[in-house]
Amino acid sequence: MKRQLVIPVLSLASLILFSAPIRSELYIEESKPIEIFITRPFNYQLTNLKYLPIIDQQEAWIYHMYLKESSCDWTEINKTNHIGGWQFGRSTLKRLGYGHITPYKFKRNPNIFPLRTQLQAVKSLMRIHEMELEPYMGYVVLEREIKGVRITKAGLLAGAHLGGAGGVKLFLTSNGEIDLSDGHTRISDYIKEFQIFDI
Repeated sequence: MKRQLVIPVLSLASLILFSAPIRSELYIEESKPIEIFITRPFNYQLTNLKYLPIIDQQEAWIYHMYLKESSCDWTEINKTNHIGGWQFGRSTLKRLGYGHITPYKFKRNPNIFPLRTQLQAVKSLMRIHEMELEPYMGYVVLEREIKGVRITKAGLLAGAHLGGAGGVKLFLTSNGEIDLSDGHTRISDYIKEFQIFDI
């Protein structure tokens, strides 16, 4: 008989369905992947994440990006008309099949692009970026550093979220000389900040 662990967690479902964090108990079989969101989402130390065995690293990456991009406000619209919790631009929305959603429509009714759908969208975007960056994952295998920034898969995906896979490719192939920015943050900043996640 497989032994089970009882772990108090904040489930991903509770993040989506409720406006405030709700803790619950999740039964997890040790032999299966642990599919949880994060244990203490509003009180965790980024540098400790990789050492916590009950953290699903991809979900933690997604949550941290949610925190970074919008301070966990899924209705956010910024000055450049990027929308939602993960700040999707128009070209990205079209690419993901949500071209009918515009900043104007979203501002009038955020429920046309609810948090649950945004979560699906950011996961799809991660998969697209991973495929586009596959030829460059040798930088990760070789544990390369560029301009003092350790190159990891999680970091590259974060850089792609900010500046697109093309921006990350330019950063890598120019050995960091080309480091695109959105006006405030550089690709290297995201690569460095998200390098801790093991995905």
